[in-house]
Amino acid sequence: MKILFSSSKKPGILNPRMKAEENETLEMKPRVLTLGGSLINKKGFTLLEVLVTTAIIGVLFVVSSSIFINTIRSANKANITNEAKENSSLLIESLQRDVRNSTGASVNPGGDTLTISTAASVVPIIWRCNIEATANNYVSRQAAVGTELTITNRDPVNGVSVVDCSNFFTVTAGANYLLTIDFGFTQGKGVTGGSQDIQTLVSHKVSISARGH
Repeated sequence: MKILFSSSKKPGILNPRMKAEENETLEMKPRVLTLGGSLINKKGFTLLEVLVTTAIIGVLFVVSSSIFINTIRSANKANITNEAKENSSLLIESLQRDVRNSTGASVNPGGDTLTISTAASVVPIIWRCNIEATANNYVSRQAAVGTELTITNRDPVNGVSVVDCSNFFTVTAGANYLLTIDFGFTQGKGVTGGSQDIQTLVSHKVSISARGH
């Protein structure tokens, strides 16, 4: 007795459904789920996405650049202000020593030169406010012939410049005189042309009395 088995499938023929699934697997492409719930193929960025990204990067660059520039300007202005204050303190302290140890003083008509007499020397001490065409205006002290000493910082970038030398010094008459200095410092002339936005001014009006005044 022979038992025969038969099959409805023919050798070498794949199930159409399996073949379709295999083909779909082999040909899978990147897909993105849209808001509507449908799937679409996506191979790269669209022009709109590139433009939006570029615009955002540009805005961030402008904002960060502005913050950086403002920080640098603030730091530069603070440095100039500190330098002006330091020069002012040095000028006032030096004048106080000379005036309080003096026997008399006089000022020229323009008010930019102060002559101080002392009992210790027949040679007077001469203070001058000097105007320069392109360099910093500065204050100097001369205690002997040919020994002029610059009091203020004349560096064109990191130094300071006197705003005006007119009536820089004023003196009341008499041995126990009263000296008044009225002045202002701004940044060096080497930076004023291209850095108007960081200009600063430190002004002082100080009275110094001679000994016994």
